[in-house]
Amino acid sequence: MTNHPKTINPTPHKVRGFWASLVRDRYLWFMVCWVALVVMLGVFVFAKPWNYFCGFIAAVSVASTVLPIPTNPIVLTVAKFFPPILVALFATCGMVLANLMDYQVFSKLTRTRAIKRLRKARIYKSWVKLFTKIPFLAISIAAFVPIPVDFIRLLAILEGYPRLPFSIASFLGRLPRNLLLVVAGLVIPLWAVIPAALVLVAPAVTYAAFDTRRQKRREEAHARGEEVQMDEGQNALAEVLEEMEE
Repeated sequence: MTNHPKTINPTPHKVRGFWASLVRDRYLWFMVCWVALVVMLGVFVFAKPWNYFCGFIAAVSVASTVLPIPTNPIVLTVAKFFPPILVALFATCGMVLANLMDYQVFSKLTRTRAIKRLRKARIYKSWVKLFTKIPFLAISIAAFVPIPVDFIRLLAILEGYPRLPFSIASFLGRLPRNLLLVVAGLVIPLWAVIPAALVLVAPAVTYAAFDTRRQKRREEAHARGEEVQMDEGQNALAEVLEEMEE
């Protein structure tokens, strides 16, 4: 009898409902049509090398938390072959579209059990207090700095921050970052693009390494029976991403 409730757990139905709502989402269909249009323009309309530029636009338009495509090396490389200002503008616009795709996806998870747990976490409440004071600036900074700050965007979405200022803040944060990338792309030799991209992601790698080590220590403390605190927010966020993958 103890295992019987699991067979009728409504969670699979909620997951199917989540994906069904995505299928009916107009913005996601817009994104599918946008990417398909850009790809078709590159294949059937524009000649070389502008067909590759169309591929570049399509790639940055879907580079999101849902589809984590590394954009730094792409921008660095493309800047060597096309007008830098054009590369920075189209890269920024594409990344804003990708951020809006994140908005559409995560906004549909607001009623899930994982999101409710995340909102109750002390770390989430602490970030909310800071975010509500400088929401626009927080999103802009998160879009500019090369460290993992997807949590800021997720927080903005869960707190119902309007799409228009969300998009403008993302644009204002990404544009100077992309301008710096295209300038670096003009200066750095082609063979050094990958090493340069690795240097740019070094803060993110370092952060992830420290976070992994910290999580391991918490697990060891938990195994010893010690009280473990301040990890409920990370666990809930991980659960949200796992629910999306199911």
